[in-house]
Amino acid sequence: PGPCGPNPPPVMEPCLRAIIYSVQHHLCSQSVFFADRMLNAASLDAFGTNSPAAVALELWADALLRAGEYEQVRWQLRGKNLSPRLQYLLAVACIKLEQFQEAQVALLGGDLDLVELWCHGHLSSLDHVVEGAAGLYQLGQVAEGLRKREQAYECYARCLKLCPFMWCAFERLSWLSLCLRNKTPSQNPREFAAGVFEHDKLMKNDILFPSEICKTVTPSEKCGFRTPRKRRRSGSLHSMPSAHSAKSLSPFGPRFSPRLPLLDRNPVTPVRTWSPSKVRGVFSPQSLASPKSPKKCHRYTPGLPGAVPTEEPNQTHIVHPIDSIDSIDSMHRLRNTVCNVCNTVRSVRSDTGCSVCNAGCRRGKGGDENGDSLRSFSTLLQGLGEALHSLHRFRCQEAIDAVKTLHLNEQRSAFCEDLVARCHFEMQNYEETVRSYGRCCVQHRFFRSFGFEYFSTALWQLGDRLELGNLSRQVLEWGRSRPRAWCVLGNCFSLNNEAEEAIKFFKRAIQLDPNLVYAYSLIGHELVSMEKYEKAIEMFQAAIDLDPRQYNAWWGLGDVFQRQEDFAQAKYNFLRALDINPSNQVLKISLGTVLQEMGQANEALQLLSSAGGASVSSSRALAFLQKGRLLCLEARHSEAVEELRRACYLAPKEPGIHFHLGCACRSLGDSVAALKHFTFALDLANDRHLTDATRKELRELRGQSA
Repeated sequence: PGPCGPNPPPVMEPCLRAIIYSVQHHLCSQSVFFADRMLNAASLDAFGTNSPAAVALELWADALLRAGEYEQVRWQLRGKNLSPRLQYLLAVACIKLEQFQEAQVALLGGDLDLVELWCHGHLSSLDHVVEGAAGLYQLGQVAEGLRKREQAYECYARCLKLCPFMWCAFERLSWLSLCLRNKTPSQNPREFAAGVFEHDKLMKNDILFPSEICKTVTPSEKCGFRTPRKRRRSGSLHSMPSAHSAKSLSPFGPRFSPRLPLLDRNPVTPVRTWSPSKVRGVFSPQSLASPKSPKKCHRYTPGLPGAVPTEEPNQTHIVHPIDSIDSIDSMHRLRNTVCNVCNTVRSVRSDTGCSVCNAGCRRGKGGDENGDSLRSFSTLLQGLGEALHSLHRFRCQEAIDAVKTLHLNEQRSAFCEDLVARCHFEMQNYEETVRSYGRCCVQHRFFRSFGFEYFSTALWQLGDRLELGNLSRQVLEWGRSRPRAWCVLGNCFSLNNEAEEAIKFFKRAIQLDPNLVYAYSLIGHELVSMEKYEKAIEMFQAAIDLDPRQYNAWWGLGDVFQRQEDFAQAKYNFLRALDINPSNQVLKISLGTVLQEMGQANEALQLLSSAGGASVSSSRALAFLQKGRLLCLEARHSEAVEELRRACYLAPKEPGIHFHLGCACRSLGDSVAALKHFTFALDLANDRHLTDATRKELRELRGQSA
C-alpha cells in the first residue's frame, strides 16, 4: 500500500524513536522537527481513533508544547475533530496564550451544549471534562482567568476528589476557600488539610498505589511490544484473525504492535477499542526496546523505577532515570506494577498481594513497609497542607509550628524555608525575615517561587541600603527573566528616594508576570509618595481585582483616602484589610488613627492597646506612639508621657517619638525633659517638616523660660 494506505510509511517508526530520544535528552527543537516529519508522513485526512495521523499529531503537539510553541499548537488543532488527549493539549496551549474561552471549549470535549451549561454555572458539565483530574485543574485555571472564582473552586474540589494528591489544585483551593465567603472552611488548618489528604483516599488512589496480581513478564512484554519470534498460544487475543486483533489495533501496523494487557483475553468478551491517548506509552523509554533490539542490556538496578528483572540478569531492561515519570505513566496504562520485595510484575485487578513472595500489596493492606510509606506520604501532605493553609489565613505562628512537625530534611527544603521566611515577614519580624531569606539565598536561590519581593521589602523596612544594593546586584546575575528580581531593584531605588525609577522596575516585573499582585501594590505605594493619588488608586484596584485578599492594596486605598481626609472610605478599606489579616498590628494602628480623626476615641484606644501587645518591637513602638498622641489630644498628658516613654524605649532613634514626648513634657511643665527630647528630635530628624516643627517648639520653650 501507498503512503496514504492503511499501513504507515516506513519513516514513521524511525521518526518516533528519534522523538523519544530527543525528549529523553531535552532536545526540544529536534523533537519538534521529527514530529513534524512524522505528521507529514501520516494521512492528515483521517483522524480516526487508531489512525497513524492521530498518534503522530499527539506526538507533534506534545513536542511543540515542550518547546514552548503554543501558538503553533493552537493554530494546528483548533477546529478539528480531536481525541480527548489532543483536546487537552489544545487547552494547555490556549491557557498559556490566555485564550480562556477556547480552552474551556477544548476541555469540555468541544461540546458547545456542555460549554453553555458550564457558563451558566451547571456543575454537571464537570463529569465530561477530558483527561480527568488534570483536565479539571486546567478548567479551574480557565475559570480563574475568566474571574469565575466559584466555578474554579468547584473544579479544584472535584479534581482533589478524583486525585487527592494534586498539590497544585490544593494550593488554589486553599486560597479560594478564603476568597469566597460562602466557601470559607469552618475547620482549622489542620482539619482542612487532613480532610483533603485523607489517608483512606490516598490509599484507594490507583495512580499512587495500584493493586495488582503478581505475574512475571519478559522485558519485551513490559515495554509494550510483542516479540515476533515467540510462538503465541492458540485462543489468545493476539492469535485471533479478527478486526480487533493487536495487529489491527496498532496504529503502526504489524511491525509496531503493542501488547494489550488491559483487554480481556477471553475471545467471547467484546474487545474495547483503543483511543490514541491510550497509545501514549510510545513516549515511554521502554518503547525503545523493539523486537530487533540487541540482547545485551544493562544490569538491573533495584532502586530505579520501571526496572524489571528476568530469569537472566543480563537480559534486563532498565529505564532512564530522567524519564521515570513517563515510564510510571506507561506502567499504569499497562496495569503492571513491580513488587517491592521480589521485583516481579503484578498485573490485572486484585488486592491479595504478591503471589510469588507472599508480600502485601501496594495499598498497604499487608506488608509494614508499604503501609508505613503510605502513612508517611499522607502525613507529609497533611503537614505541608496545614502550613500552607495557615499562611493563607495569616496564622503565621501556626504555619511555623506545622513546619516544625515535619522531618528535618523537609524543614530544610526550599518550599518550607521560603514559607517560614514569608511567615516572619507577615508578622513584621523583619530581622528574622532577612536572616531566613538570607539562608534561602545561599541554598535555594533558584527556587521558582522564591520570595525576593518580600525579602527586599524587609530590607526596605529596615533601611539597609547596603544589603539591598548587594541583593539587587546578585539577582541580576542570577537571571534577568525572573519577575521578582525586578521588584528587588524597584525597592532598592525606592529606598534611595528615586520613585520614578522604582516604578519602571516594578512595571518590568509586571510585564514578565502579569499576575504578580504584590508588584501592583508596590507601584501604588510609590505613587502615593509622589502624591499621585488617582493613579495610585488605579494600581491598588488592579491588585484587588487579581487577588481580593491582597490586604496591602486594601491598606493602600485606606491610606490614600486618609490623606484626602475621606475618613469614612479610609475606615471601610482598613476594616477590609483587617478582616483579611486580623493579626497585623499596623492595620490596627491605621484603623485606630482614623477612628481618632472621626471622634471615636474610646474605640481607637482599644485598638491601639491591643496593638501594643504585639510581639514585634517596631509594631509596639508605633502603637505606643499613636496612643500617646491620642492621649495628648484628650489632655491626658501624664498617661501620654508614660506611653511615649515606652515607645522611646523600643525605638530610641525615632525622631517623631522624641518630638511628641517633648510636647507632652512641656504640657506637664517639665521644661528640662521637654528641652532634652526636642534636642534629640532635632538631631535625629531627616524630614524638613519635622525639623521646622521642632525648631518652632524650641523657640516657644525658650521664650517661656526667659
